Amino acid sequence: MGGTVRKAAKRLPWLISLLFLGLSVSGVSRFFEGVVGELPMLVAFQPLLLGMAGNAGTQSLAVTLRGLVRGEKTLPRMILSEMRIAFLAGLVIGALSFFAIWVYLCPILNYSSSFSACAAFCIGVSSTISMTVSGLTGSAIPIILCRLGADPAVASGPLITTVSDLCALVCYYSIAWAMLVE
Repeated sequence: MGGTVRKAAKRLPWLISLLFLGLSVSGVSRFFEGVVGELPMLVAFQPLLLGMAGNAGTQSLAVTLRGLVRGEKTLPRMILSEMRIAFLAGLVIGALSFFAIWVYLCPILNYSSSFSACAAFCIGVSSTISMTVSGLTGSAIPIILCRLGADPAVASGPLITTVSDLCALVCYYSIAWAMLVE
């Protein structure tokens, strides 16, 4: 039981810090209440964006942790590589999202073609940007934590998730605000 308490004690400071950082994600949502109030259907796609950003960050985290364990010395190159991979994946996911969401909104839900295209574009571009940032944070955060002497396996995942969520929400609602709110 002592090992369990000791391990929990190592994790709790990170989780408590991230609780408060997570409140900033709520603050971002609050900041964009006007956008959501005018276009509540945008909320339906929020889990898609957050999930894809989180997935990209988690993939980069896993590859980076593996590199750290193996003692790889090309860490800046690893960060750039993971960011490029996430960008390329983001472009593909963004394009697929654009098409799928346009089909869902226009022919299925009967929104206008132009509105459907703009909404799908917001989601596609937001996916690309947030996945790229998540690739960057997914590789940079564990390296930075390791250099600071913290255990990257304990702290990286939750921190990457929170940063990814924050970036995805800001991108999505900012683009939607600029393109869809009159």
